[in-house]
Amino acid sequence: LHSVRDLVATAFECVGLDWTHHVVLNTNFLRQDEHFQLVANPSKAKRNLGWEPQVSFEELLEKMVKTDLERLQSGAIAPLPQV
Repeated sequence: LHSVRDLVATAFECVGLDWTHHVVLNTNFLRQDEHFQLVANPSKAKRNLGWEPQVSFEELLEKMVKTDLERLQSGAIAPLPQV
């Protein structure tokens, strides 16, 4: 299981930044703790298709961040406006 906080922290780590210095948390948008968790179970894909993940959560995020940075640097996507 990975929280949004895990995702943000991992993505910022990919570029050597501490997310707590760059992200503002608005508690008005937080959900109350839910009594259930939405969790993917890849066992059916493994059983029926022989599929197993080959990339970790951290590797996937690093690949995504690096791809976005390359696209920003090449001008393929525009940077977000500063708030």
